[in-house]
Amino acid sequence: GMDAAVLPGDYGRMLRATNELVGSHVAVQSHMVDVMADYAIGDLSRDLDSYPGEKALLTRTMATVKTSLMAINQQIDTLASAARAGDFSVRGDEAAFQFQFRAMVANLNGMMASSQSSIADLSQVLRAISTGDLTSRMEGHYEGVFAQMRDDANVTAAQLTAIVQQIQGAAGSIND
Repeated sequence: GMDAAVLPGDYGRMLRATNELVGSHVAVQSHMVDVMADYAIGDLSRDLDSYPGEKALLTRTMATVKTSLMAINQQIDTLASAARAGDFSVRGDEAAFQFQFRAMVANLNGMMASSQSSIADLSQVLRAISTGDLTSRMEGHYEGVFAQMRDDANVTAAQLTAIVQQIQGAAGSIND
C-alpha cells in the first residue's frame, strides 16, 4: 500500500486503515487459495478459517465444498469396500448428489450391477453343474473378463457333457 507516514492526521489514519483492509482481504484470499489448492489434489484435512461479517460467506462456501467432497469420497469408499468383500449388491445414493458427482455414483452403481449380474449368472451355471444338470449355460452379452467367464463356463459344461456321454456309451457297450 501507500506510505501512510507521509500524510498528516486523519488522512494518515484513513490510509493506514485502507492498507490494513486491503492487506486483510489479500491474506484471506491467499489462505482460501491455499486451502482450495489442497482440496483440488484430494487433501481435505484443512478447513478455511472462520471469518466474521461478509467473509463468513467464504467460510460457509468452502465448508460446503469440503462436505460435498467428503460425501462423494464416502460413497466411493463404501462401494469399493463392498466390492473388495465380494458384495456387489451395495449401491451408492445417486439422489444425494447432482451433476458430475451424481454421474460418478451412477457409473459406480452400474459397475456394481454388471459385476453382480455376471457373477450371479456364472454361479447359477456352476450350481447347476454341481447338481448334475449339464444343460445350463451363461447366455447374454458380456464384455472383457465377464465374457471370458461366460465362455469358460459354457465350454466346461459342454466338455463335461461330452465326457458323460462317452462314459454312458462305454457303460452301454459293456452291458451289451
